[in-house]
Amino acid sequence: MKALVIGSGARESALAWALSRSSTVSHLYAGPGNAGTAEVADNLASLDPLDPDAVLAACRTHEIDLAVIGPEAPLAAGVVDRLDAAGVAALGASRAASRLESSKSFAKEFMARHGVPTARSQHVHEVGTAERLLRSSERPLVVKRDGLADGKGVLDSKDVDALVEFARDGLRSGSVLLEEHLSGPELSAFVLLPGGGRGDYLLLPYCADYKKQHEGEVGLNTGGMGSITPVPWITEKLDRRIRARIIEPTVRGMAEEGLSYRGVLYVGLMVTDDGPKVIEYNVRFGDPEAQALIPSLDTDLASLLEAVAAGRLPDAPTQDRAAVCVVVASGGYPECYETGFPVDLPVAAPDRGLIFHASTRTRDGGVVTGGGRCFSAVGLGQDLAGAAAHAYELAERIRFEGAWYRRDIARAFRGNR
Repeated sequence: MKALVIGSGARESALAWALSRSSTVSHLYAGPGNAGTAEVADNLASLDPLDPDAVLAACRTHEIDLAVIGPEAPLAAGVVDRLDAAGVAALGASRAASRLESSKSFAKEFMARHGVPTARSQHVHEVGTAERLLRSSERPLVVKRDGLADGKGVLDSKDVDALVEFARDGLRSGSVLLEEHLSGPELSAFVLLPGGGRGDYLLLPYCADYKKQHEGEVGLNTGGMGSITPVPWITEKLDRRIRARIIEPTVRGMAEEGLSYRGVLYVGLMVTDDGPKVIEYNVRFGDPEAQALIPSLDTDLASLLEAVAAGRLPDAPTQDRAAVCVVVASGGYPECYETGFPVDLPVAAPDRGLIFHASTRTRDGGVVTGGGRCFSAVGLGQDLAGAAAHAYELAERIRFEGAWYRRDIARAFRGNR
């Protein structure tokens, strides 16, 4: 079959890498892609992923059998709706289902209707109300922008003035949620959904990501600075509780409300003293979790995703190794940063690690940076300690002006390494 990966980040680089290894994929395209996808696919560099008609035209021109949509914005723009209507097999959420990610208030209301445990919150539309609530609350609050924000629409801070300013900024273009602060370890659950309104699902191995800017989970929220899989502290009891109290009522609720789709549901969780609670829904693979999860699976990803896109529930893939992802970012990220720096890249040994490109492009035969998060250095191993060692070996050898990365990814599992 001919496949097209929509997007231009490290998640799409990982998806393209995996699809390129499948014997069932005769030709692979990426649109618009990046310097990394160009190594394994034909980039459609001029493709606008937010234009459903343009995506459909590309699928028709290149006779695409399966379109895999990576980022959230094309899903919210209705790309899958357009492809479905034209009979092109697509993996991703409909515009209606995308509201679970594109509107935090919609997601909160959905969870309330279906009894899914989550933090208490209040939807706010006015600056004065937001400031009054933030300054008068006896308990810490988190401010969340209501719409899509590339993973940077949340501020969790003890500085009330900073929270007020963040809320004020968010209210200039929309609304915000004021949410109770939750404490506990975070988890990322990825659920394959074959659609059809039957409530079927397949839960993939859990991941955990590192969202904050600096070591120790402090600083500004980012799109994600690293991830690990498997998550060692997951027990059978916790897994059963997550399925019974969160995944199953969510999937049933989606079926009841006509929000079923053929694709991936990402459930961001926090395991609190009161049990697991949902932090957020995303309607696609996470980034940087996908960069760790995909290489850890012993499966033909193309066959797996093709089955889901066709409305079939595939067999559960096995996870035969651990993976640790370390994101290498531009100086100044997630605030102000420059682009266009030439990159010196090492050659990765595939059995030990992989490098997935995020914001990169080619210039004069070489690779240059093109954004904030530039690369995902992924280490592979029999355990997280070995995988982390291999990830940092690669990260240290990715060189460009201002390059930096967190040095504590998987630290709790690295022992003396």
